[in-house]
Amino acid sequence: AVEIDNNSTHTTTSTRKDPIDSIAFLATYLENTSDNNEITTNNVNSVITVTREDIAALLLPWSVARLMRWISTVESVDPPNDSADNITKEDRVIFNLAWKALSCSFEHLSGSSSVETVLSNALSQGTLMRLVPLALKVSFGHRKKSRSSDDDVGCSDKTDKESTDVAVQIYASNSFLHLARRFRPSLEVACKSLLLDVDELVIQISSSMTSSCYFASSSSSGQGIVANNDGIQSEFPRSCLRLPQHQARIAYATLEMIHNLTKNANAKRLFGIISSTDVLPRLARLGMVEEEMTAFPDDGA
Repeated sequence: AVEIDNNSTHTTTSTRKDPIDSIAFLATYLENTSDNNEITTNNVNSVITVTREDIAALLLPWSVARLMRWISTVESVDPPNDSADNITKEDRVIFNLAWKALSCSFEHLSGSSSVETVLSNALSQGTLMRLVPLALKVSFGHRKKSRSSDDDVGCSDKTDKESTDVAVQIYASNSFLHLARRFRPSLEVACKSLLLDVDELVIQISSSMTSSCYFASSSSSGQGIVANNDGIQSEFPRSCLRLPQHQARIAYATLEMIHNLTKNANAKRLFGIISSTDVLPRLARLGMVEEEMTAFPDDGA
């Protein structure tokens, strides 16, 4: 357990600590804790035990509020973009921290009634309607630089920035999986809005990765021999799109969401939407997605 002694006379420094530092500490604590560790605070007359679930229940609403504030800031300019002058470096740091806190919070929230109340209050359908598309875009690294001065950053700083971006993509992707399970859009919105966005991003990423492997002759079973840049050969279906694991799982989650929405849909309307030329080819393409076995560097895989 982590003990915090409130009887100590040396509390001036800690009380003046930046709240963002405290949020970062708690998010990292959740991320690195896999057992039943608790934070215990020794007060004068009692001992207060704070569980991981308690911490997650505090961090999740904060994370959602910060991300919604980000969306409002981005949408306040015309045209909406995240490279506007009103997006500062500090805003970007908080934005990245919010994704980490949200992702880690989801991992430590169980299905108790108190937790469900926290989730329901923080994640209304209106909030999810705006948060899910943002999680999708961040998961695929689809954003611009915050300020033009970023162009002057040195090579080493750029490397750190790229590494951080990959970590944030993974946090956003994990958040997307949890958000998607609670998201209940109409079938038409899911197929003609969210599916469209996912499909476009999948095409962009898969196209950029085609140089990492090539097809050789196919067998009668429809399998192809593929060699990557290391010369390692493997066999898998010719018709597949290779994506990094955290992005491939978004494609799977999107298909699962649409599948669940079809269960209670009107048959005639369902056929009209699914069989349309705007939807059916996109569903087929997501069905071709496979996880790329080569992980990103520094992604913790």
